[in-house]
Amino acid sequence: MTVNELIESVAPLWQSVVFVIVALVFMYLLKLWHDWRTPFDADHELDDRRNLAVGLRRAGLYLAVAIGMSGALTGPSLGFVNDLIEFAIDGVLVVVLLNVARLVSDMLMVRKVGHDDAVAQGNVAVGLVEAGAYIAAGLILYGSFTGEGGDLWNPIVFFVLGQAVLLILYELYQWITPFHVTEEIEKGNAAAGLAVGGILTAQGVILSASIAGPFVSWTADLVSFAISALTGIILLLACRKVIDWLFLPRTTLQIEIERDRNVAAIALTEGMIIAVAIIISAVL
Repeated sequence: MTVNELIESVAPLWQSVVFVIVALVFMYLLKLWHDWRTPFDADHELDDRRNLAVGLRRAGLYLAVAIGMSGALTGPSLGFVNDLIEFAIDGVLVVVLLNVARLVSDMLMVRKVGHDDAVAQGNVAVGLVEAGAYIAAGLILYGSFTGEGGDLWNPIVFFVLGQAVLLILYELYQWITPFHVTEEIEKGNAAAGLAVGGILTAQGVILSASIAGPFVSWTADLVSFAISALTGIILLLACRKVIDWLFLPRTTLQIEIERDRNVAAIALTEGMIIAVAIIISAVL
């Protein structure tokens, strides 16, 4: 192997390191921003109090950053420098929009619960909802950044529409559920929080697939998004009933969530819901 061949074979490795460093920088900047705007010491909560709710919230946030930014790396390469510039620009947009997602979650989703106070008190249910909402937002941004064509308006528009779909899904889920979901989350019912976080993540998987791909036109892409969003909501809510019948034959989701607070059983159902979403996204 010649020196040039050796350099070419090693190049992808050090380029990957550069992209990882840039992503970590954006995660750290987002950490600093959230540390500043959060009314409690998150590091103290994590290190000293071992607050799982804070850990879940932050884990979902950082995972969403990586998912969203990785969309910029799909498709054909434009050269290392151009790819890095696009990666950084998309990173700025991801950070800004994930802060918007947090505001949406705080004000419009589980809105009767003060999220910061609840998380500071160790409310794992709220932490799970926020983690699911962040991951769903990251998936939507990932889909927005993939494919050719379009401009920076694409991720912004589809992010806003995606947040609206997530809110509609949450309200419909609460409406068809025989107990008050928000009240259970307010009480710290981790099973209820996991159920909401799981279905939000599943819808994010479907929305990401519907957005991904080359930009055709606003009319075509918006119609496709609307159809996929509606299909996802209907199928995911319907599949919850089917999963309840098939995989929890001796009990019901209502009993496992409201009475027993059985996180293990809900982990099973949400894994199945996300699995269904992956299948749906594969055929979109």
